[in-house]
Amino acid sequence: MFNLVLAGYFGFGNAGDEALLAGLLSGINKAVAAGSLTGCRIRPVVLSAKPEETRKLHGVAAVDRHHPAAIWQSLAKADAFWLAGGGLLQQATSRRSIYYYLGLLALAQAHALPTCLFAQGVGPLKTSGAAVLLRILLPRCCGIWVRDDLSRRVLLEVFGERHRRGPQIQVTGDPAFLLPPAMEGGEEEREKAPGERIAAGGSRWVVACRSWREEQGWSGRLAAGLAEAAKTGGAALQLLAMQPEQDLPFNRQLAAALQDRGAQVHLLPPPPDFRRVIMHIAGADLVIAMRLHALIMAAGAGVPAVAVSYDPKVDALAKDLAIPLVSIGALKAAEGDHLLSAVICRAEAEERSGGGTATARKEMAARLQKQVAADLVEALAVCGVRKKE
Repeated sequence: MFNLVLAGYFGFGNAGDEALLAGLLSGINKAVAAGSLTGCRIRPVVLSAKPEETRKLHGVAAVDRHHPAAIWQSLAKADAFWLAGGGLLQQATSRRSIYYYLGLLALAQAHALPTCLFAQGVGPLKTSGAAVLLRILLPRCCGIWVRDDLSRRVLLEVFGERHRRGPQIQVTGDPAFLLPPAMEGGEEEREKAPGERIAAGGSRWVVACRSWREEQGWSGRLAAGLAEAAKTGGAALQLLAMQPEQDLPFNRQLAAALQDRGAQVHLLPPPPDFRRVIMHIAGADLVIAMRLHALIMAAGAGVPAVAVSYDPKVDALAKDLAIPLVSIGALKAAEGDHLLSAVICRAEAEERSGGGTATARKEMAARLQKQVAADLVEALAVCGVRKKE
């Protein structure tokens, strides 16, 4: 039995991170079932904010990420440790959380465990202490896979010439690409909207946005642009909370602003888990999202999308998948609402005309899925799991 401890932003009710974990676990299981790995069974152990919920949702062993003794015991029994996906090594949302994850990495290395970064988003870094710890700890890892080229460039800048001492920095995709593009029931989601049916022939656009800094400077223009585009396209807007605790208050304000502008809008109830989120997105005609994993799910399902970017990780994904994008900075400008509306209407018109952009993105997502699956096998191999020759 190979015990693999996985650390990430798990157990916080974020559908994107739970989808990432589900994709990672699915990839491990498929690699074992396909015979790509030999010699042992792999037992993932997840560090989670709510371990009981993680056990029920994913069917894996989980321990409390806030309980030092439980973490210590898990590492003492482990065969390897991963920082497993997500934007863990950044200081955009918090200047302190990076030290938690680097502390876990240091503790695992103190236990003499093989350690790996897999599908990590890195940067921005805002303190010199974080850069110093990265320079010390990452060269000791067995493998480093980042989720985009921007993260690779951040690490190369941090390391300078020192990157030669550690493992090669490789670029992979997000493990959420390993999930099926649509869960059972996705077609039913296309047929209905909570509370009322969408008018015959009407489109359903799913909006997955979130609160962010200086909302008074851009949220009003976001609402105006969405309302203008929806009325032009004859669409109903459905507001989806990927992380309800954070997103629902913002969505309520956005819904009120959209209604004031005459848009047809529905506030979706909090999804019970990431599977329901995938169903909503797979059944949509268009997705407009700030949330990274909403864009990943849309690409996998072949649903056209428009990104509203608040973070370099969204910029990087939009570039990789050729998703049209409007930044928060552009929204703040005087004509930001009209720009957003124009980009949305153009994306929707291209799809209706058979431009095939969503189909092309689905093919890109399928290629990324194959790459992530292959990189996952390599990452397990460098940590001591034997590959089939």
